[in-house]
Amino acid sequence: MALKVNPAVYASAAFVLPAAVVDEHLRRAGGQQLKVLLFMLRHGGEPLSEEAVSAGTGLSVPDVKDAAQYWVETGFLTRDGAPAAPLKTAPAAPAVSGQKDRPSKSVADLPETVPSYEEVAARTKESAEICGLFQEAQAKLGRTIGYSNQAKLLMMVDDYGLPPEVILTIIEYAAAHGKANMSYIVAVGRNWAADGIDSLEQAMGKLEQMERTDKLWKEFENSFTRDKPRYTEARAAYVRKWREGNKQSLELIHYAYEEMINQIDKVSYKYWDSILTRWHDEGLKKPADVLQDAKNRAGRNKASGTKAAAPKNASYDAGEYRRKAQGPVKYEPKNRK
Repeated sequence: MALKVNPAVYASAAFVLPAAVVDEHLRRAGGQQLKVLLFMLRHGGEPLSEEAVSAGTGLSVPDVKDAAQYWVETGFLTRDGAPAAPLKTAPAAPAVSGQKDRPSKSVADLPETVPSYEEVAARTKESAEICGLFQEAQAKLGRTIGYSNQAKLLMMVDDYGLPPEVILTIIEYAAAHGKANMSYIVAVGRNWAADGIDSLEQAMGKLEQMERTDKLWKEFENSFTRDKPRYTEARAAYVRKWREGNKQSLELIHYAYEEMINQIDKVSYKYWDSILTRWHDEGLKKPADVLQDAKNRAGRNKASGTKAAAPKNASYDAGEYRRKAQGPVKYEPKNRK
């Protein structure tokens, strides 16, 4: 059934929505991010506090701060009178060195109209593959799945084009990681379909990558004794880049965190990444290397008569690192899962 806008809505007050929001950001921006942007666009160029946006959207202030950062980084919003960033297309997750790029295709959510009970039963009788999918899914989940979930699995085959063995791989992973709900399974299936994963070999490769990412994120998360960072796929991609691609230690990552807080007084994974990328390109592998490089630059500047800004971290030792990274520094996550 086709949908269209009721013309009567245009009789009331209206505001402009940039086409780029739909064309470039709709698939990546979350519901909270869209709520914040829509509320801001409704109020035109009027500067609004995070508390005012919170009251208008029903989101908490931390969630507003979190969601707004996406639009600040893509140039749609500015913060505290700062110059606007150049307008950008939806940000892609950072690539990991050596990782093959797989072009993504657009995959829509499963349609609201689901196969009838009779249609599901008929497919089960006529297809040994579908029957086997339902039976194996129940075995892996440890429960009967019922008509509603059978219909969703059938739609993953028909609408997403995923073979039953790939769907069962997703179910096995979800069950092993305490995420054995159909919403998660369908969401992963949609992502895999977008990535063109349509064979068991590709599924196993994707699974290995997810397992590595989970392990790297857990190590990263556990290196914070309090105010632990919240997981998002984009953040996990950064951690995978730092640890696998750049081969950087958690010690250096925490030191870059300190540098970021000193420089901008907030958590921005994009800024954090820029620091670690620069250090990687310059061959700086330990905090001591960073400090020595700063001293060398200061010496060269002094010799040439150039004034250099004094580094904000004047000394470094392992005890100081542990005290700063795990003690009084307040970690404020940008995005919430």
